[in-house]
Amino acid sequence: MKSSCKLGLVAGLVALFCFPVGLWAQTCANPQKLGANFQISTSPSGGALVPVLQWAGSEYGLAWYDRRHGATTPEIYFTRATLTGTPLTPDQRITFDPANSVMPSLAWTGTEYGLAWHDTRDGGDYDIFFRRLKADGSLVGGELQLTANTSASTNPSLVWSGTEYGLGWRDNATGNSEIYFARISAAGVQQGTNVQITNATGESLNPSLAWRTPSMGWLGKITGPGRSTRSFSPGFPPWE
Repeated sequence: MKSSCKLGLVAGLVALFCFPVGLWAQTCANPQKLGANFQISTSPSGGALVPVLQWAGSEYGLAWYDRRHGATTPEIYFTRATLTGTPLTPDQRITFDPANSVMPSLAWTGTEYGLAWHDTRDGGDYDIFFRRLKADGSLVGGELQLTANTSASTNPSLVWSGTEYGLGWRDNATGNSEIYFARISAAGVQQGTNVQITNATGESLNPSLAWRTPSMGWLGKITGPGRSTRSFSPGFPPWE
């Protein structure tokens, strides 16, 4: 079955979703739907999935993972769209490895994009990768690998702080699922080492980062015997 992604708008808001044929969107306002759904990308082999969206001041940047090269070897793709959802460029392939490259997270710096994802290229277990994209979506610099564990590192969440990137993810490096964090310079160089944020008796899952001056907050899920809760830390500068 083919898969597509579409984009939709509602009063300044855009909703991304996947249909059996491609990536689609819808714009919204107040909160009313503005116009028809419009198709952003078509994946002929049935798998444009997990789209993420960033506003870049005058247009949208979109990333997703795509199975057009094979169901077992998804790759990360990127494109740009106007305010009204018209694609500005053809779908651009970002990753080129015979492995699973999935779950992108996208951030805009004001001049370029940062993109993170998890990837099995090192032998089955997922690791976290990052790279930069120019404003037009073309690649700049090389990839940065943040983890190289024998356990899974997954679900990256990327944010721009105004001077550097913050990246959070879920990691089983200790034998238990915990949240980790790293800083990345504007030039795509890791600053310091990976920092373990949680140390729970249950699992810590699915981080989501946000920046507020002068620190970052994270939202995640912590599970344990008889409990499943959402946990929020209103600000942590873990490098201090």
